[in-house]
Amino acid sequence: MSTTKNNLSGRFFYINKDATPDENINSRMYPMDELLALHMDDATSLHITFEDAGVGDHTVVDISIESGKGREAIKEVVDAMNSTQQIVTLVDRAKQQSVISYWNKGGVAVEQGSAGTFALSGALTVASHATISGNLQVNGELGFASHRVTAATDGLVLTGAHVGVVTVDTSGGKIDLTLPEIDGNAGMWYKVILIGTGTESDIRTFSSENKIKGRIIFWGDNQVPQTQQDADADLVTFLSDATIGTVLDFWCDGTFWNLHGIGAAGGGFDKTTLTQES
Repeated sequence: MSTTKNNLSGRFFYINKDATPDENINSRMYPMDELLALHMDDATSLHITFEDAGVGDHTVVDISIESGKGREAIKEVVDAMNSTQQIVTLVDRAKQQSVISYWNKGGVAVEQGSAGTFALSGALTVASHATISGNLQVNGELGFASHRVTAATDGLVLTGAHVGVVTVDTSGGKIDLTLPEIDGNAGMWYKVILIGTGTESDIRTFSSENKIKGRIIFWGDNQVPQTQQDADADLVTFLSDATIGTVLDFWCDGTFWNLHGIGAAGGGFDKTTLTQES
């Protein structure tokens, strides 16, 4: 058994939401082949959604019908689409006409959707790039493949899942971190930012490898830099009174964890130390 899809090209739905006779300002037509969905928003509200060629990305026509007659009303719209009628009157309030026999002669609303507006209940992956022209509201966690933010917890062993910014707050207790092993991790990087102090905390290499090479530069009030540097360290320590805002950039070249750190001297340039523990 075969079925033939009716041709919707060049066929239209007509709507006039204004009840005033001879009023044309609210008359409009929508191509049938731009219909996206028909659904009941509640017991008496039938939503008919069209793809938009204008500023928004969709238009919703809200038609008030008799309570509990959503299935029947939707069937009448579909039957009209399966006919050969070129122009189908969804609603004409001025003439009190509608292809929907269950229209309750009530109000009709036409709502413009905002460009790019959509609801997402699952995950969204952007392979290349995305542009947001307005505001982005996120209710929950927002992560980026190359610029995610991790709030460190004590004993955290950093992995590829943490590549990006790692914040450390020791005001509520120690936050010790461990860098991944060198082998197989070339290209990994972490920007560790101290956002709260109070408890001495460490950043160690994997298995105490003496593989941290670099420096931490501290700027004092007189703008004269003081530097701690090492070529084979395995430990960075935030003392309990380390300066909030100290930033440590680690990146792995396959041989070393290269380190470039910067911060304010505060009470002394030794409040964040770079040493070889073993």
